Formats: sequence, C-alpha cells, structure tokens
Amino acid sequence: MLCGHALKTTLSPGTYDVSITHERFINGLTYPGVRVVAGQTTHLGEAKLGSFFYLIIGINDYPDEANDLHYAVADADLLESTLWGTNGYAGKVVKLTDQQATKAGILNAIAAIGDEMSPDGQDYFVMTFSGHGASDGEPSPDPGDPPYECLVASDGQAIYDYELRQCVAHYIPASPVTGTRYCTFIFDSCRSGGMFKGVGGASSSGAASTADGSKSFRSGLSRMARNLSDAGYVVITACDDTEVSYESSDLQNGVFTEFFCEGLANGVADSNEDGLISAYEALSYAAPRVQEYVSAEFGPGAVQTPQLFASPDALRDVPIYRVQ
Repeated sequence: MLCGHALKTTLSPGTYDVSITHERFINGLTYPGVRVVAGQTTHLGEAKLGSFFYLIIGINDYPDEANDLHYAVADADLLESTLWGTNGYAGKVVKLTDQQATKAGILNAIAAIGDEMSPDGQDYFVMTFSGHGASDGEPSPDPGDPPYECLVASDGQAIYDYELRQCVAHYIPASPVTGTRYCTFIFDSCRSGGMFKGVGGASSSGAASTADGSKSFRSGLSRMARNLSDAGYVVITACDDTEVSYESSDLQNGVFTEFFCEGLANGVADSNEDGLISAYEALSYAAPRVQEYVSAEFGPGAVQTPQLFASPDALRDVPIYRVQ
C-alpha cells in the first residue's frame, strides 16, 4: 500500500523494482532498486499525484459563412478520443464545439474546470484549440507590447493571449509552495480560404494558397505561445508564426492534429519505450511527418514547422500520455 511517499508492504526484506500503477500517478511510476527492511517503512521519494483536466475546443462555424472551417470539430473529436479516451492517465474532459465555444463559453469553462481541480496544484490542465487564429496590433486598454495574438471564438470575439494567460492564472490552481501550475496548451489554429476579417480589425498571420480549394490552411500562434510563459506551462503549436497550418480533405483533419494523435494512440511516439509519452516525444514524432506530408500534398514551397515552448525547458519531458 502506498501512503504519501512511503510504501507499506508485506514483501520479504530485499531489493525490488517498484512500479506504481495507480492511474492518478503522473510522474515517478517506476522506482528501481528499492530496499525493503523488516520493521521499517520504505520511502520512495517524490511521486507527483494528479489527474488531467481537459478543455477541448473545435470550431467550424463562424458568424461569416465564408470563414467557416472544414475539420476543426473533427480535430476536437480526435483529440478527445486520444488524449482522454485512450490515455492511461485518469482525467475528465469538457469539449466545446461551434456555438458552445463562444468567448464567454470558453472562459467560463476554464473557471469551472479550475473549481474541480485539486487546490494544491497537483492536477494538470490541458487545453486544445482548433479554430481561427488572428493578430491585432492595438487592443484597448493596452496591457503590454503589441502585436497580440488571439484565438477566435465561435461568436467572432477574440480571446487575446494576455486574456487567456490572466484567466488561467486566476482559475487554475497553483502549488501553494512553488506557485507553479501545470498547464499544457495545444494550438492547431485554422483559417479557411485566405483571411479572417472579423474581430475588430484583426488580420490573420501568414499567407498561403492551395491548388485544391477543398483544403484550407491555418495560421500560426507561436507568439501566443511565447506569451504563455508562466512556470509549469508547455505550449505546442502546429506551426511557426510565419507559417500556415494545413488541414486536409484526405485526412479529414488538420495535418498536425492527425499526426500528433497518431503518435499517442499507437504508442509509436514513445521513443524511449518507458510506457509514457512526453510533450517533446509527441512533437518529435509529429513534426517530421507533418513537414513531409505538407510538402508532398501542397507542393515544395509549403512549409509547416510544429513548435514547442516550455517553462522551464525541462517540462518538455513531463509525460502527457500513458500507453495502455
């Protein structure tokens, strides 16, 4: 029996490799060379206990029909079935699609999830977004240095990078000791047909064209990733902020989401074969496949480079998926 960081057991004295299989353990699942001494409590050291809380967002339908997307809701479905459905870690999920994913709906969902999380900061918050991304130079009042990148909600309203950061910092519990809150953001931001022209003068970042009108492309949000830089944050973006992020009618998903989930669900992204897949392992699997697919499908001039930002950098190795 595990009690805190100590092990109470009826094992005979000796040395053992101890594996923790409780679904709520995020780190520290294996302890090699544990010495069991008769009449003494065996201490294992640190083991982070916590569950994952997922907010998964996908938006196809926008106020202007010309800006509707093809596969953002399909991305949300795939991310839900992978990150939550087949993940060996315990977790709860809230999924918002289309009219559910207004600005108020998204911010209220973050608040509600925060209320359910452990107040001691042991749980992980994971937010995925598939939908339009945009940038705006001068929101008012000015909270920092422009330009500001934003997620575009289904009602056409912007959730700016600083607003998202403030909302998460306010509602997602942090460790009372270190002040760290563990959050992973996965942005596969989309735009269809060329330019998003809503959101009070916002304009999409990047530009591209495709020969196949049934295939659209998505703008990058890596500047938003850099602005989400609080301790404990990992941010994964489908492309750099000077690139576009493609979706494919052949895959029926965004290219990045397709290969990101493929690496998790099949366990093939587990490069060190320890049964756990970190954010960095997931990205390392997806990135070259995204680049190869985009170049082959959209021409040699098409470039898409998935990105990862972590604060501190060591968090890139924190597991986000447990292979069953």
